[in-house]
Amino acid sequence: MVAPSSPFFAPEALAALDGLMPLVELCRAQAIPTVFALIGSELVREKAVVRQELAADAEIDVSLCRKADRFGDHPNDFVFVKRWMSGCISGTPVVDYVRERGRDTLIVAGTTLQFGCDTTVREAANLGFKVVALSDCNAARPMVDQGWGAVSEEEVRKVFLSTWQKAFARVITAREALAELKAATG
Repeated sequence: MVAPSSPFFAPEALAALDGLMPLVELCRAQAIPTVFALIGSELVREKAVVRQELAADAEIDVSLCRKADRFGDHPNDFVFVKRWMSGCISGTPVVDYVRERGRDTLIVAGTTLQFGCDTTVREAANLGFKVVALSDCNAARPMVDQGWGAVSEEEVRKVFLSTWQKAFARVITAREALAELKAATG
């Protein structure tokens, strides 16, 4: 999703990576668990076609949507492969991993905001986690017309971030989260 040649490319994801990296580095330095979910290859084309995001003749190289080069390579990073393009809670080891480490808060960043990120935010909140969603590190993509008109990235962001803030998460920037973590870990 961060490689321009990928059919799953989300342009906002590139800027999100740069904004997220200082926060990831602080978490690693302070032994705060970092979790990275990779999309499994099962049914990638079928899921994308159902969502009408790929041209029928699009070439799919799953490695392009696997991970950003700078994530998942630290010895303390917890990396797992999701079985589907969805959130990071149901059917994954994340809840147990986080709870076993005595943590009650999840900071959510990822691609795409309206799919996996939204599912993660909502499921985590419904399970009782405190959720912080990074407004500048949850990359949205426009949505093609599903019968009600196309939806721009800006419209997607406005609706989902507003919904999260209203009911499921505290929505802040990566810079704000970094400052708060620095103050807390002093």
